[in-house]
Amino acid sequence: MEKPAAVFFDLDNTLYDHRRAAREALAEVYRRHRVADTGTTVDEFARLFFDVNQRMWLKLATGEIDVTSLRGRRFAELFALVGAAPPADAAALGREYLDIYLTLSYPLPGAEETLAALEPLLPLGLLTNGFTDIQRPKIARLGWEKYFRWVAVAEEMGVFKPDVAIYEKICATAGLPPARVLYVGDSPVEDVITARKAGLRTVWVRRDGPEVARWAAEAEADYEVADVRDVVPLVGSAFK
Repeated sequence: MEKPAAVFFDLDNTLYDHRRAAREALAEVYRRHRVADTGTTVDEFARLFFDVNQRMWLKLATGEIDVTSLRGRRFAELFALVGAAPPADAAALGREYLDIYLTLSYPLPGAEETLAALEPLLPLGLLTNGFTDIQRPKIARLGWEKYFRWVAVAEEMGVFKPDVAIYEKICATAGLPPARVLYVGDSPVEDVITARKAGLRTVWVRRDGPEVARWAAEAEADYEVADVRDVVPLVGSAFK
């Protein structure tokens, strides 16, 4: 492995357990709004949300909708799917969910250990496909700013994964050729396939899930690891 000039990480489900935090926030929305009265279980409610949310984020990436629309529409559609009374103010319900989400903090096992081990070796960056008012407080709460030379949030950049331009932009901002950047992420589509198209080298932190099963054959990461901690010996080998 050629020595990389920097390592960039995805945040959600790579370093941070977004699915756990989202499920807990959704469970509270489920309870407050009496979704059980529809006969829908909390697990079904969460699964439908993740399906709707993924579709909405793809629409956001292609410019079909904006951030404000996404926040409200995903809950309007979710409540329609489960047969619940539509929220009087879908935007307010979207904000309620995010406010609950922001009270939670679930770093994945080994995440900080990995950052602490790599930071003395070479510059680190974070590229996250989220909202500024959610991701920035999340990173601050985790206390991880000290590890990253660059922190980029998709909303601030005006482009969202899986648009190749987001990777081109972050490399230009860092002043690095894409081929010298190692990108670490969990999503086969948003992280691996798209980053490789932009010319970055990729490490796939491979996790189970429907998206993985669907896209695994096309991901073709440069490296695959089962745990984010496995990135440390991978990068360390380039410095021997």
